[in-house]
Amino acid sequence: MKELKLPELIQEVLAKLEELKYSKGTLNGHRCVYKYLLEYASTIPTDEYTKELGSTFLENSSSFLHKRGEKYVCPLKSRGEMAATAIRKLGEYQHFGVFSRRPIAMQLEDWAMDDHQIMLAYDHSRAPIDTGKTPMSDRLKRLRHFYLYLESIGFRSVKYITPEIIASYLKTEAGYSKVTIKSLHKSLRAYFRFLYKYEHLPIDYSGYVPRVQAIENANIPMIWTNDDVEKLLASIDKASPVGRRNYAIFLLIAELGIRACDINALKGGDIDWDKKTIHFDQEKTGNLNVLPLSDRAGWAIIDYVRYARPQVDSPYVFLTCNAPYTQLGKTTAVSALKLQMQIAGIKPSTPGAKIGIHSLRHSLARKLLDKNVTLEDIADIMGHTEVVSSSPYLKIDVEGLRGCALSLKEVAEYV
Repeated sequence: MKELKLPELIQEVLAKLEELKYSKGTLNGHRCVYKYLLEYASTIPTDEYTKELGSTFLENSSSFLHKRGEKYVCPLKSRGEMAATAIRKLGEYQHFGVFSRRPIAMQLEDWAMDDHQIMLAYDHSRAPIDTGKTPMSDRLKRLRHFYLYLESIGFRSVKYITPEIIASYLKTEAGYSKVTIKSLHKSLRAYFRFLYKYEHLPIDYSGYVPRVQAIENANIPMIWTNDDVEKLLASIDKASPVGRRNYAIFLLIAELGIRACDINALKGGDIDWDKKTIHFDQEKTGNLNVLPLSDRAGWAIIDYVRYARPQVDSPYVFLTCNAPYTQLGKTTAVSALKLQMQIAGIKPSTPGAKIGIHSLRHSLARKLLDKNVTLEDIADIMGHTEVVSSSPYLKIDVEGLRGCALSLKEVAEYV
């Protein structure tokens, strides 16, 4: 890329975002961030953009105070994520001339462009191409990264790709975790093998996509104690519609271990009130899961449906609280959990621990381990198709791991 001064770089980035049809709100948010970045750069002073400038700007963004009436406010305080995204885009465009756009909710025909039919054929040819256990739908989603990159450089089909284009795309993955890059590369290699086998490409480009060594499930999730869970639940305002809904959702996750995606898809007919069970086809595996419905979770659902659920004709149990009252989004539960943790004053006991809905599932698994429940039974409760899928829960069994540790005397015997 040609060297650009900071004002010129910002101008080109905004023009590119507009060309890619980013929303008006996103564009205005980026303009706001860049306005204060220019002000910050003038205090150094510099008109060159560097990674260090972007980092120090973000670190000091809370100090940008502007007078609004009789008060001083920080315009970037509520734009923390937007500011980080805007700064990241400056660096990406400066080095690569494109953005590593995060996938958004798009239909296949929207992002596959001229290769829509090829994608459909790929979707129906999983067996001879890849023997992995990853659902094909997930592989298709991962290919969006590559197609969005092709679109950003002016191509609508993979038939125009070259080794140079692949190498340039791989550079845009900077910032993703190794585990994410590993899965992206795996999907891309499988797709390239398919394209070559069925003569959509003259060359098998899978060899140009390197294999990435990454340890999966390496991060330790936040471990919830019983007191933490009860503190979280007690902090919820159950007089509000949102509170009643979230209270029921958190109970279903903490007491039954149901995934958030399955809670979002839960329908009235999935609950057998006579038998006190919940039965549903899992989104992740497609398998039927039948779980006993605890009294507390059951009454929470009844309370929500009677007094807080919007009175609309929808098959889903849990709905948004604002019109048009639709099925919950994928991030609704995790966003609600993080906000409720702040309200309850709950912080991870381990620095850097992953916080999310899955951490509640992990904590339920730990309780079951503490009660000497076998991994086979835990796999059934958690909805895993194989016992090995439940093995990551062993890493949160701290007492069990301590029992596996050798004493210094035992270590000395093997040295």
